[in-house]
Amino acid sequence: MLLLSISTQPVTQECNQLYTQINMEFRRLQGLLNQGAALVWNNPTGATPQQVVSTMGTQAASIFQLSSILCSTLGAITGSTIGAMPPGWSYTVNADGTVTLTAPQSSTSTGA
Repeated sequence: MLLLSISTQPVTQECNQLYTQINMEFRRLQGLLNQGAALVWNNPTGATPQQVVSTMGTQAASIFQLSSILCSTLGAITGSTIGAMPPGWSYTVNADGTVTLTAPQSSTSTGA
């Protein structure tokens, strides 16, 4: 997806360069968000989401806050909802800046 289209009309080279840079930055931010999500939620080494987040240590809270802001910003630009976490997951920021993840509740019910 491109935010700005490069015009074929006679526009200045500087404008086209700016449009290209904005589009590249937008794609870079999308890629960064996808890379971070894959690291936590689909870790290639098989680490659980909590293990990955624990490895982030006291920087985890800042990373989650920035991811949330990035999701909101990209969502506002594209007009779509972009979630930082899979549905049902939540997180708690601890006083020391670490993060504790909570998995979705199981929807299994017990029969009578």
